[in-house]
Amino acid sequence: MQNTKKQAAALRQRVLRERSSSGLRVRFSKALRGDVVEFVGSSGLSRAESGRLVGLSDNVVGRWLRGAKGNGSVSNVARLQRVKVVEQIPRATTSGFTLTFPSGARVDGIEFEQLRALLGGAT
Repeated sequence: MQNTKKQAAALRQRVLRERSSSGLRVRFSKALRGDVVEFVGSSGLSRAESGRLVGLSDNVVGRWLRGAKGNGSVSNVARLQRVKVVEQIPRATTSGFTLTFPSGARVDGIEFEQLRALLGGAT
């Protein structure tokens, strides 16, 4: 994490330097854009958080990421997904049916007549 903060601080200084040296419309160098894209991919932080750390908006960072993916200049941009780690619960050794819902909830040991009643008496 400390290394990430150091990288972010160095990138922030470069962003400020390039921003102050340009006129009305800021045009960042390709080298800086590539370094920011690489930082976002390797930092493990969200795009928005990475952008805040280096002094850029989420929209700018997103545009740079899409551009890097589109032209193939950066191939190792990480795609982060939030995951939930749960402990696997061993299945009960009961007779009957097991209902598993899309939410992941599970009911074990339903007998045929109970299942039929739940389904509205369908045969």
